[in-house]
Amino acid sequence: MKTIKLNLTLILALLLSVSAFSQKDEMKMAGKAIAKSNFTEALINLKKVEGMLDQLDDKTKAKFYYYKAKAVSATGNVDESVKTIQTLLDFEEKTGKPKYSKEVQPILTDLIKNLREKGIKEYQEAKWSLAKASLAKVFDLSKTDTLFLQYAGAAALKDKDYDLAINYYQKLIDLGFTGIATNYTAVNVETNQRENLGTKLNMDLMVKAGTHKEPEEEKIGPVTGNLYNNIANAYLGKKELEKAKEAIINGRKYDDKNINLILTQASIEYELGNKEEFASLMKEATELRPNDPSLYFNIGVVSADQGKHKEAAKAYRKAIELKPDYGDAWLNLAYTEIADDKKLVEEMEANLNDFDKFDAIKAKQLELYKKALPTFEKALEFNKNRIDFLKTMMALYENLEMYDKMKEIKAKIDALEEK
Repeated sequence: MKTIKLNLTLILALLLSVSAFSQKDEMKMAGKAIAKSNFTEALINLKKVEGMLDQLDDKTKAKFYYYKAKAVSATGNVDESVKTIQTLLDFEEKTGKPKYSKEVQPILTDLIKNLREKGIKEYQEAKWSLAKASLAKVFDLSKTDTLFLQYAGAAALKDKDYDLAINYYQKLIDLGFTGIATNYTAVNVETNQRENLGTKLNMDLMVKAGTHKEPEEEKIGPVTGNLYNNIANAYLGKKELEKAKEAIINGRKYDDKNINLILTQASIEYELGNKEEFASLMKEATELRPNDPSLYFNIGVVSADQGKHKEAAKAYRKAIELKPDYGDAWLNLAYTEIADDKKLVEEMEANLNDFDKFDAIKAKQLELYKKALPTFEKALEFNKNRIDFLKTMMALYENLEMYDKMKEIKAKIDALEEK
């Protein structure tokens, strides 16, 4: 029995020895193929080794990851390059022998550069599903590139990948990312466009060389409040209002006067049916940003929804005062000015048999229309292609017996409906 055990042990040892020699041969062949830039052949040899990685010593295993990183990156397989380089870096960090981590740095630098350019281009082209992956890979390979994780979160949010967006933004918060930075910009003399020149030294050199002028330093950040705001918006996308509200409360602990947090909180309160809270928050927002017409417009919308038509009209007029060509504000103001029309119609329907009373109510209605007509006609200047509004205008002209105007509007409606 002892003899049998010895023979089996010997056989196993011989098999392992043969396997080890085979692996070393394949590794040598892979190295030679890489030296000759024959990366496809190198990957074939490495594939034969991959199934027996557990049998390699740490030094050879690290070399395997290095060879694979070189071969894969040369073939342009970005995903596999990222995965392999990350595996190599993690492995050598674990073993405490970063030999190939240093060797792989030029590949890593090129890969990060290409991923940055790729991710930015995808983002600019609104290819959100691609951009969120590329930009996140930049951070995976370069933990100092936290800004790109922020961009990845933005792309995920735009792609409606809400869980991923929350994950990225929360990771930034956990890392203590603030986004505090300085932009160094100057105007390109040739194009007359302001450009971000990266560093103060670069900006000063460009200005001194005469290629740029009007240098400026702009402090940006912190962005912690906006990170929480984006988390809240992701929860809003998931219809999880209470979690969204919690994110806003946390964000306002960092930046209580952040206008984005206040507006998102107002939106949440509106969705929850807390109209008074909404109005209070919008008032707070207008105090922080008194010259923002969109804020007054939104106050008008909610005031009208609550039946507070005088307050709504006041808000719309303020929005128009700040932005005279605010088409939606003109439109809503026009409808607000005839808000009593529904009540008058109901009264007329209730007095169909009382001709005198009916005529008196009808006269009030026509007076209401005449008073609102200038606002409607002004709104028409900015809403010429809105069929629903044009139909309201046509009915208005018909009631006021302005038939020529009515025909003009009818022709516009017909032309739009034919398209």
